[in-house]
Amino acid sequence: QVWILVYIVALQRKNKQASVSDLKRLNALTRELMRNPQKLYYHCMTPTQILEVYSDSAYSREGDTAHALKGMICLRLGRSAEGQECSHLLDALSQSHKLAVRSTFGAELLAATSAVDHAFGIALTLHETEAGCLKPDEALQIRESGGLLIAIKLLIDAMSVYHSIIQESFKAPSEKSLLSHISWLKEMLHLGLLKIIGWVDTRDMAADGLTKGKISRDSLLSCMRGTFSRSNPIEIYPRPKGSG
Repeated sequence: QVWILVYIVALQRKNKQASVSDLKRLNALTRELMRNPQKLYYHCMTPTQILEVYSDSAYSREGDTAHALKGMICLRLGRSAEGQECSHLLDALSQSHKLAVRSTFGAELLAATSAVDHAFGIALTLHETEAGCLKPDEALQIRESGGLLIAIKLLIDAMSVYHSIIQESFKAPSEKSLLSHISWLKEMLHLGLLKIIGWVDTRDMAADGLTKGKISRDSLLSCMRGTFSRSNPIEIYPRPKGSG
């Protein structure tokens, strides 16, 4: 049940000092699951070689503390027998950041780094279904030199993070520790392991519901049904040939 992941993470923070209000929220969530069960749909489709990864993060302060969540959705794109675009939901994550986060930029960047790292393992597994099992040294060769048969397409809604990755020269962030994460994503892009990086409108961010509990669950439910689609223009890099 992908659509409830963010609520589970929020309740897990209270497990050591749970209040009556927290128990009421847990009961309400359980009742909603029983009243409105959802299913995962895996359509019969001809898959493409594209693994579409949506990464998002939320950062907020609560008094003297701050909470930062990261969310990731991984979709295998394809076409149904009728020729319609569809997808298979391969993985979804909603969890707290493991590293210290001091800004929205840092939260979005660390979430993108984590999403690509996680997606690489999935892409490598799909690569093996196409080319056969890999020996450890062969997998290492792909990681160091490229050659992955599956194209990872990362989509984020943080324009500042997007530009910091695609620009050859950029101003170093005020948090110097983030520079290594930007460099790592640039390396993945250079090797072709991260084939495409794109910026999407927040309204089309499929992973938005994995970091925020107050927004609609419609995007997550459409991902579960294999029917998610975007309704706004996106900006991608590298840009398609012939584009301005």
